[in-house]
Amino acid sequence: MTDTLLSTLDGNPIQDVLNSLDVVSQPEAPHPARREERRVYRRTCRTMVLNTPEKPVVEIVIRNINSTGVGFVSKRAFHPGDQILFFFQVQESTRLIRCEVRYCRRSLRDYYTGGALFLDTLKQPLGQEQIPLAWLGFQLTDDGLTMG
Repeated sequence: MTDTLLSTLDGNPIQDVLNSLDVVSQPEAPHPARREERRVYRRTCRTMVLNTPEKPVVEIVIRNINSTGVGFVSKRAFHPGDQILFFFQVQESTRLIRCEVRYCRRSLRDYYTGGALFLDTLKQPLGQEQIPLAWLGFQLTDDGLTMG
């Protein structure tokens, strides 16, 4: 996967945003609600917004990560409570990671910064990925498939 959003230009706006956020977001003490320190991690990836009928795929840049969630930058605004799905290829498998957006706010130059909490993860064979129906908002009942 090419890092299109992250590497579109040298001295590009997204890199400038990431750099300025790194400088601004180095607090003297950790946030009291944060259970673990974040680690800088840069990766462009596509996420699917699960709780909308259209299920749009949105390109974001992950900027930091810890065992409970991720910080990201996007050209799209998200809303607290939005559920998003990440696909990570790890060796011969794919990890599907479902997250809930906790916050998202306008940042510099038409970008938004946000944070998402990990909810679920599934490891599936590469090329055989299937999103669980429940993650898509469906339930299988005796009467068939219903919206949950």
